[in-house]
Amino acid sequence: MNKIRVSALQTTVRILLVFGLTWVIARSFLYFLPGDPAEYLAHETLVEIRPEVLRERMELNQPWLQRVFSLPQSQSLITGKPVFITLRDAFYRSLGLTSLTLIFFTIFTSALLLGSYRAERIRRIATSISIAVASTPL
Repeated sequence: MNKIRVSALQTTVRILLVFGLTWVIARSFLYFLPGDPAEYLAHETLVEIRPEVLRERMELNQPWLQRVFSLPQSQSLITGKPVFITLRDAFYRSLGLTSLTLIFFTIFTSALLLGSYRAERIRRIATSISIAVASTPL
């Protein structure tokens, strides 16, 4: 029983250490990139945003330690909407597209399977499609 507690504690400490190191590396990554990320984003976005505004909104004007140990920005730089709402909308759209794809695939596969039991020509077409799909690299 004591070994289980020690093992669970070691595992928890390791997980927290990995998350902590990942947090520090991800939050400080922009400081190690060559060039100015605000300048790059200002030229690459479709919306006119000055680099000074981007530096302020992305908190790039803060010292490294203050930025690493602060909570991330939770609003979109372009629209100003909260990121959670943007991700929620994207998730629902993705869920809808996935559902439509599965429905189409189920109908198409069912039609090919039904036809392959009825006619030899459809069986050859279904086999050819299956071979083409299986041999296509992802």
